[in-house]
Amino acid sequence: MLDIFGSGMTENYDQRKVDNTKVGDAVIDTCAITDSAKPYETGIQHPEYNDGHWIIVETYDTEEEARKGHKRWVKAFSGKVLPNELTDRNESEFENLANSLGETFHKTYKRVSESSVSKFLRSGRKIK
Repeated sequence: MLDIFGSGMTENYDQRKVDNTKVGDAVIDTCAITDSAKPYETGIQHPEYNDGHWIIVETYDTEEEARKGHKRWVKAFSGKVLPNELTDRNESEFENLANSLGETFHKTYKRVSESSVSKFLRSGRKIK
């Protein structure tokens, strides 16, 4: 059944959570999901990617893979240099339906450094 709104997923997060780590400005969350082809995913939220909105960076078939993947992402965000880009790997039923209709939502988000954001805001220019 198509569960595009993920009913019940917010109420039972503690049961679904595999791991949740804050590293600097990043939140890395790995949990079980019900609206995807694979039952686990890791999402990252960071102000320098996708305007601070969540990006699903990896999906997994097993909880063990999810734990290992979570550790890899924590390591990637623990270094001095952050990744230049993150690609959304969301495989929700909604995404798959959209893809079958010719729409693509798998997008790559380039890193916008905090200094670039600050310069833009000080410039007074507006986003079109």
